[in-house]
Amino acid sequence: LTDPLKPFDQQTSKDEHGVTRAKGYGSVQNLLQSLGQHVNVVCLQETKLGSAHDLTAETATPKGWDSFFSICRLTQRGKSGYAGVCVYFRKELMVLSAEEGITGVLSGAAGDAVGVGAEESESDADDVDPDPPKADPGKRDTRRASTASHKMRSRFTLDRMRELDAEGRCLVVDFGRFVLINVYVPAVTSSDPVEAATRAAFKLDF
Repeated sequence: LTDPLKPFDQQTSKDEHGVTRAKGYGSVQNLLQSLGQHVNVVCLQETKLGSAHDLTAETATPKGWDSFFSICRLTQRGKSGYAGVCVYFRKELMVLSAEEGITGVLSGAAGDAVGVGAEESESDADDVDPDPPKADPGKRDTRRASTASHKMRSRFTLDRMRELDAEGRCLVVDFGRFVLINVYVPAVTSSDPVEAATRAAFKLDF
């Protein structure tokens, strides 16, 4: 996000290191104000919130704005405050629906086994927050969700779908006149060949 007070090399980086960290703009309100009056929707990635408890009113609803967040659900060491995306939009805009993830599993669109009371695998129970933050689902297009669900279930198990959506990497927001998809694609950065191969497979599935 361009800040006229920053030199060019910092502008092209676009990495503000988390929405709650006082660096550069100092606050989300200042960041949004710096974009001017003609920007109505803003997508941020790598928001680095550890849980919904880190989301303050000042961060979630700056003056004149509302937001949706997808926060990493993984709880194992090294994953707290990891990845995460959000969409800020001016309060006068109408939002028809908002959904987390790329598979539909977080909204219960992946089948009857998913949703309230669904059983988790042992691996999920170890790594995923049992009471994760949830975006307001609003009024979902069930036909679209059903189609996505069928395609995903034909390729992946429910466990894999939960794993793909556990890092808080995607938000889908329906504004009526257009549907916005904010995706933070995973990278392969490990120098360990085994870990790098595992991450590469994750990225390809994603």
